[in-house]
Amino acid sequence: MNPTCRVSAEGQWMTLRRRAWLGALLIFLISSSPIAFAQQEVSVRDLNPDHYTVAELAFLVPRVVELSDILSFRSLGSQQSLANDGWTSESFAQYAAGVLTSYGYECLIATEGDQSWILADIALSGSPVWIPIQTLPADGEPFSEIGTIPMSRDSGGWLVFDPSFVGAVDTRSPGDNASPTARLRAPNPPGTTGLILRFRALAATDPDGEILVFHWDFGDGTYLAYRDNQVATHTYTQHGLYAITLRVIDNHGGCGVFAYELLVEDPDNDECIPCAEAQAEKSAEG
Repeated sequence: MNPTCRVSAEGQWMTLRRRAWLGALLIFLISSSPIAFAQQEVSVRDLNPDHYTVAELAFLVPRVVELSDILSFRSLGSQQSLANDGWTSESFAQYAAGVLTSYGYECLIATEGDQSWILADIALSGSPVWIPIQTLPADGEPFSEIGTIPMSRDSGGWLVFDPSFVGAVDTRSPGDNASPTARLRAPNPPGTTGLILRFRALAATDPDGEILVFHWDFGDGTYLAYRDNQVATHTYTQHGLYAITLRVIDNHGGCGVFAYELLVEDPDNDECIPCAEAQAEKSAEG
């Protein structure tokens, strides 16, 4: 055997061993100090002229109101109570962060002692504006909402937050969570005004948790939520084309979002323009 080849092979083997050892050391160092990599300090500021221009406030305030409306959807809450089935303050924060993420918000979890809450981002010209959200229910009470923004108005009418939520805050990301999956079955009978339509979520599963809520948005301002029932019923009073959205939410706040359009016709009214357009599109596809 050529000795040059033998030395070269031995050298390559030693190099591979050193790389493997260094890789193992790096993994150990990262896993033994996860907080250093996961934490992020952010700042929470009141929504007043001390921190933002009037034009910026005109942009931010309506979006805070919109966020508050989403938080108050009673049908989106976990319906859990503190210490029920092991739920802690951090459990509620994790759940709220997951649900708001499905609405397009970036969320972080803040913890001080045994109390946790979340921050939701309302982007302002590409820069984050963090809104604090209290996610802890009253003792012994099932939480029907996602959370509340601890805010009030000052003497000038501007929005200010509870002082305990203002300033520099150490946070972490909610972490990874696999969202539930499901399929939707079109209602039977077909969409017709005045009829009770039955909607069903099929094959609803969650790979790493438990499904808590089936939340239905029927596209006409009506919402329904069920804990265990995968079937919902609804009656439309007006014809039109409606966007149906189902959110399947697990115990970590992971949301599987499923949607389709439903054509609802009125047999006594042939002036539904969206209906005619949908029928024409369907005929063209056929």
